[in-house]
Amino acid sequence: MMDHKQGEVIICLHPSTNNENVSQRHAYLDNTPTGFVLDRCLSAHMNIWKGSFDYTKVNELSLINQLNEDGEIVVAQLNHFLKPRNLLSNDPRLDEQWQWINMGERGLADADIDADEAWSFTTGGVTQLGDTIVVAVLDVGVYDQHEDLRSNIWINHREIPGNNIDDDQNGYVDDYRGWNVLFANDSIDPEIFGGDVEETHGTEILGVIGAVGNNGIGITGINWNVKMMNVLFNSDLNEADMIAAYGYVLDQRKRYNATNGAEGAFVVATNLSYGDEELTPEETPIWCAVYDSLGSQGILNCTATANASIDIDSIRDVPTSCASQYMIAVTATNDSDVRSFAAYGKNDIDIAAPGAQLLTTSIPDYDFVSGTSFASPIVAGAIGLLYGSPCGDLAALARVSPAEAALTARSLILDQVDPIAALEDEISSGGRLNIFNSLNAIFTNCQSCVAPFDVQAGLVDSDPTQIQIAWAQADSVMQVDFNWRAAGDTVWIQMDSVTSPFTLNDLAICQTYEFMLTATCQDGTVSSTPVMDFMTEGCCLPPSAIEITNSTDSSIAISFEGSAGSAGYFAIIGAISDSITWDTSVINQGDSTRVLEGLQSCTEYYLLLQTICQGAGGISSSDTIQVRTLGCGACLDSVYCALPVNAVGDEWIEAVSIHNLNIESGFDNGYGDYTGNSTQLKQGNGYTLNIQPGYAADTLEEYYFAWIDYNQNGEFDDEGEQVFASDTAISTGLETVIRIPEDAPLGLTRMRVMMLFDPIEDVVSGCTTAIDLGEAEDFCVEIIIDSLLCPKPVGLDTLDYQGTSTLVVWEAVDSAIAYVVRHRKVGDEEWEEVVDTMNSFNLMEMENCETYEVQVQTVCGRDTSGYTESLFVAAACNTAVEDVATGLEVEIYPNPFSLQLSLEIQTEERQDLNISLLQLDGKQIAIKQVEINAGEHIISIDELSYLPPGMYLVSLQNAKGRLVKKVFKQ
Repeated sequence: MMDHKQGEVIICLHPSTNNENVSQRHAYLDNTPTGFVLDRCLSAHMNIWKGSFDYTKVNELSLINQLNEDGEIVVAQLNHFLKPRNLLSNDPRLDEQWQWINMGERGLADADIDADEAWSFTTGGVTQLGDTIVVAVLDVGVYDQHEDLRSNIWINHREIPGNNIDDDQNGYVDDYRGWNVLFANDSIDPEIFGGDVEETHGTEILGVIGAVGNNGIGITGINWNVKMMNVLFNSDLNEADMIAAYGYVLDQRKRYNATNGAEGAFVVATNLSYGDEELTPEETPIWCAVYDSLGSQGILNCTATANASIDIDSIRDVPTSCASQYMIAVTATNDSDVRSFAAYGKNDIDIAAPGAQLLTTSIPDYDFVSGTSFASPIVAGAIGLLYGSPCGDLAALARVSPAEAALTARSLILDQVDPIAALEDEISSGGRLNIFNSLNAIFTNCQSCVAPFDVQAGLVDSDPTQIQIAWAQADSVMQVDFNWRAAGDTVWIQMDSVTSPFTLNDLAICQTYEFMLTATCQDGTVSSTPVMDFMTEGCCLPPSAIEITNSTDSSIAISFEGSAGSAGYFAIIGAISDSITWDTSVINQGDSTRVLEGLQSCTEYYLLLQTICQGAGGISSSDTIQVRTLGCGACLDSVYCALPVNAVGDEWIEAVSIHNLNIESGFDNGYGDYTGNSTQLKQGNGYTLNIQPGYAADTLEEYYFAWIDYNQNGEFDDEGEQVFASDTAISTGLETVIRIPEDAPLGLTRMRVMMLFDPIEDVVSGCTTAIDLGEAEDFCVEIIIDSLLCPKPVGLDTLDYQGTSTLVVWEAVDSAIAYVVRHRKVGDEEWEEVVDTMNSFNLMEMENCETYEVQVQTVCGRDTSGYTESLFVAAACNTAVEDVATGLEVEIYPNPFSLQLSLEIQTEERQDLNISLLQLDGKQIAIKQVEINAGEHIISIDELSYLPPGMYLVSLQNAKGRLVKKVFKQ
């Protein structure tokens, strides 16, 4: 433990001694300049002086010995620190905060955490290594402009507020004041409830952790100085948002660790004062696992248990029943050290802290609060205070091993409680927090000499035979020695008095080396880093991180990470068959991508990459992977929506059959991908779908659903794609007939079946339903033509538009012997029909400004199809608008448009109005038929974002004529 001020001594001289002569005589120690000078007279009467010297160059104990051997010096000593008996802030309402200091005016004397004695060690803020200490609070909003909180609120100074740019590139846009997981911004203001009442919970928690101390205002937190990070996770209090909130905190500390403090935040603790005693860790495995992830980066997490006198060991509670060693579950005691309203549990609850009638910050000023919600942040704040200790051991450990530092802090908190007899059999620590005991334990075991930290090893100028080692060291370190050896050697090579950065030369390539750094401090003590290692480059390693970056029906694009010891690479690919023919491509050294071309459509291939080694040569091969070209159809080529799966395993789909596809799948943990299996289904035919359930124990009643992605867009939520949905639950499995539409697009697409136990909402989409009790499975089905059917033509379109004529075309139908084309002017009742064997029709002599409707029917050998949906074609208008469509005044906006058009129509009489949006070739894009009365009307044409930029026409036709206006899509 550092007990003196480095670089300073106190000297008592004989009465007649000249101080300047003393300074001159001790300007050197063993030929090393000391910088020694007597710079302050402490007592002229006693001739006592303070001396200063450069402690980074000379050993202070050696200098003390030399001074004491001087005949004109009575005695020389170090300038020792004094420990104040206790330290109190000047905050006017401190005497109302019994949790810090309880002299017996309220409840039981000393039923406090001895904060005043702890403040004699530290009041928080910054570690001895310069890390700004941060405690994160997950809550539902805070008043961060409170007079007693404002200067202790964490701000992300690397972010420019409100510019909608992720300035610090941490994955969060504009996270200047913290993070709101619901709105993905930094709005952390308190939520507003009925009657304009602000939620005060988060603001009250902040006051406990870090109300500014010694500022002459209000109260003080357990930390006088600390930065409090605020993460708002939604008053709906759902698990997903809470996990996202923890994720933000984790990202900040992980970034801090990875950049040696240049980015992110040094978050040492979190507080969550929410939970649910109706949940168990078995139901929330992801939530509980989050704490281990946080702990691995050095974050210790405090959670409040239930505000009810219940045994959590029996009832269970989340998160306080989670088993993570990086979480501290907190219950509450009052000013007499009595736990009355709060939960307990010998196994699940770790510690008690004050939580009854605590004075803290609120909105608009201060208030008294009670609950485990406020006991937990006292412990979180105490963890922050530990890192502010003048002993730098914990801070140094956090640099080298953040997870170990978090566990050390946990032990310091739980092992140093004030024992409470009533709590001995109720909580695992058996006592109430005492932060003074925890800080005192740090000092008792403090090693004044801190080992080098932030150690890094890297290449010098890309030379694999040179490695540069760099590190940081505390001011008290006088010398650093370097020990190293090749891995497997038993003898260490020692190099004394090295400085950072230090370079090792003439190393073997592709060799692992071990090293450690040993610090010798001014007081003569030493401290070493753990044994660390590095590996030199130059190894001939196989290509790694192989990725398929793009695929077509004839090519596959790959990327990979190469090896420093390569002279180039081979890409070897062969179609999977009984007799594989391999094709080899050479990739130059330095390249890391390649497009493999000339491949067969919808074909599985084996692919491996090889490194061509430098020097003596040789080959280093990757593992063989399987790849596939596109061209198989939507079922295999498209990326289909994934289902949220958290299956319990009580029931599952045992078997599925349709047509000649029969799959016995069994339990698939919620989802089974069987797209390697397919069957052909004909347009217009019906097929029996059979789904059989499987059960772990009792037979249950289930709901069944099925979808086919007819339009082959990778989703299951379009109209007509849900081919079956149960009205009631059944226990016998499903057998039903599904009918394939006659106009279903041809090709390989995907079928998804689902079995659910008592879904909580209507199941419409095959993409969004969560699977917890039940299972879903995917299969491929190929839609093919039934040669006995006569399908409708598809793909009606226009070509060669001339204003008064156009060619109407469609895709040829294989079974067609002819086509019937019928057409008419919009508004006419009678059709004109034409029969032809060609899959086209020339619509001619269209009248000025008229719109025509065209339909086509297939004629087959034994049957005819129905007519297609209408294709509308508008003839050109050569008459002035004002002469044709009298009685209408029309304004169209916005123009240019992007998403929608609005038509403001003024008429003096009732109108039957046809409104069309047309391409310049007359093809109709949208149509609306409306009936309007005299007056002003606004009619919108929506969902136009899909249109390409360019000019379009808006046509308005009534009994008097037609009005056409130009509009532009931007």
